[in-house]
Amino acid sequence: ADGSIPNVIPNNLGSGSSSGWGDACVIIPWELYFRTGDTEVLEENYEMMLGWIDFYKSKSTEWIVEMISYADWLQPYPVVGDDPGMLRRGDTPFGFINTAYFARSVELAMRSAEVLSRREDVRNLQMLHEEIKAAFQSTFFDADGRLKFEVETQTGYLTAIAFGLLDKETEKKAKAHLIRVIAACDNHLRTGFLGTPILPLVLDQMGEIDLMYTILFQETYPSWFYSINQGATTMWERWDSYTHENGFHKEGMNSFNHYAYGAIGRWMYERIAGIKPVKPGYKEIEIAPIPGGPLTSAEATYDSPYGMVRSSWKMESGSFKLSVTVPPNTTAKIVLPGNTEENLLLEDSKFLDNADVTLVNKSERGFELRALPGTYAFESKL
Repeated sequence: ADGSIPNVIPNNLGSGSSSGWGDACVIIPWELYFRTGDTEVLEENYEMMLGWIDFYKSKSTEWIVEMISYADWLQPYPVVGDDPGMLRRGDTPFGFINTAYFARSVELAMRSAEVLSRREDVRNLQMLHEEIKAAFQSTFFDADGRLKFEVETQTGYLTAIAFGLLDKETEKKAKAHLIRVIAACDNHLRTGFLGTPILPLVLDQMGEIDLMYTILFQETYPSWFYSINQGATTMWERWDSYTHENGFHKEGMNSFNHYAYGAIGRWMYERIAGIKPVKPGYKEIEIAPIPGGPLTSAEATYDSPYGMVRSSWKMESGSFKLSVTVPPNTTAKIVLPGNTEENLLLEDSKFLDNADVTLVNKSERGFELRALPGTYAFESKL
């Protein structure tokens, strides 16, 4: 009745809600809409979104939310406090996580209201969002864009940047602090359940592709390949839920099929393979792979509402070869890395604008094309 969302549904854990978990009632409908283009999921869940926002309001003082949270669950190397139960929640303070997700849920509810043509709600939610942002920045960041709380965390900087909660000047400074704290960890992640999914998205936004590849291919703890080297064939709840040296983690929480760190899959599709929706339902698609790390090839398909999207690339003999399939009733922006002073090839012949594919731009990233439905093979010189 108060709009709160239980920590488990169906609920067998009694009362209690957590930021970052309860926000599923807003995030999941929005993501389903954006990936499928189906507005019905927004209609069905819109009132629940508003109820959750009202719950946040009831827990806030001047828009700063104080309530218990699972926070950045199982962040490696936590240092704040000595209670094992609290240590599992990481070093990013509850108030920070709560308020950031309050703002995020308001933003996504506002976008949902726009899709559903609820104009008065859009105005009200937009004003609320601006007020929360202002309170968030003044409470948690100093004039130098640095986190005010006890331990600077990667998740603190990542969340503020990913959710767009800082003004432009402060965000620019915060990005420099993020790179600094990552470097201080020898370019390893120090993120838990909330920080890890947004780490690749923020570094990508910042153009720090090489750094993200470095983090992705680390093999020492904590990292994806560390778990793989301990025998992982699924995503684990901890990076070290089991190790050859110590066996099962002594503090429990050792689920061996746990989604959270598997969120890297989104970045693998959107950046390594390069398949990303630009408009809801993949009506407009971006295919813009950026190679990096030890990779010399990659391939992925995605079964969109309009049909199969495919991206397959390889580097050989100084060339970048990209094969794509654009499904019916869509358009695609295709970006190939390459030397734009050299000829671009399409189907082994010098590329010329045609009815199906046109050159939009040449940039530092390479060639940008616009393509109608079809299957194409491009080649550029690196």
